[in-house]
Amino acid sequence: MYWPPTSTKAALESLHREQPSITPRLLDVTDAAAIDALAAAHPQVDVLFNCAGYVHAGGILDCDEDGWRRSFAINVDAMYRLCRALLPGMLARGSGSIVNMSSVASSIKGWPTVSPTAPPRPR
Repeated sequence: MYWPPTSTKAALESLHREQPSITPRLLDVTDAAAIDALAAAHPQVDVLFNCAGYVHAGGILDCDEDGWRRSFAINVDAMYRLCRALLPGMLARGSGSIVNMSSVASSIKGWPTVSPTAPPRPR
């Protein structure tokens, strides 16, 4: 399981103190069983905020199969699994919101080798 930096934990705790109605949860978004367990333990989720993300450092020739799979597991598969796990409860209640956040980090020209789809740089 991934454990975020202490500053992230502190920020989540601060968020809850400021807004007690918000209950942030740490979750390894690559773990399908953990996602299912979260949905089972919290069937009344009002808002799902998908903001986990990963960008491999380097161009396509620098990104091996494991890096490519990791990118999809975090950026795509996790969002799919979380929506699929929590949306039924929202639909049953007739309310809820899902916010999917992404980044432009992989397409900023100032970072030419941040994305696995970036062309290789001349050597």
